[in-house]
Amino acid sequence: METPGTPPPYADVAQLAWAVLLLEQARHLFKEAETSCRTLTAPGTAVEHEAGLALLTAGASEAAVTMASALGFATAGLDAKAGWKLRSACHLGNLPAGISRTDRPLEPAVTEALLLVRQVAEVFNHDTVREIDEALAAGAPSWPPPERDTYGRERGHRI
Repeated sequence: METPGTPPPYADVAQLAWAVLLLEQARHLFKEAETSCRTLTAPGTAVEHEAGLALLTAGASEAAVTMASALGFATAGLDAKAGWKLRSACHLGNLPAGISRTDRPLEPAVTEALLLVRQVAEVFNHDTVREIDEALAAGAPSWPPPERDTYGRERGHRI
């Protein structure tokens, strides 16, 4: 068992608390968008859009809970456990998969939530910053790929 002590720089308590707060705010905004999402912009897109919002909500929730766990371990001086949880939280859950499925233009709540997550990602996961920037700039979702529908129709699958 570790002896409580000063958390190392990677487990700065104030920074972790800030990250948990932003991720929880993002989760709330994603959930708000998920709950109010009922508009079809093109046939078949609503299912993927709702799935994307559900993944964003779950990803933000998972990241907030894991980051909060890292905060708890860091506060208790359990540096190794804090570092392990922090490394796990830095993947930011299902956020990348959800981003690729959400319809464009993004709802204001989704854009606001992505910008909150981006702030956290600037500190903890630079790959997610790139993915968020690409999603904010994209004119259309990147999933599902257009060829998926063509493939399914050619084989008689219901899409």
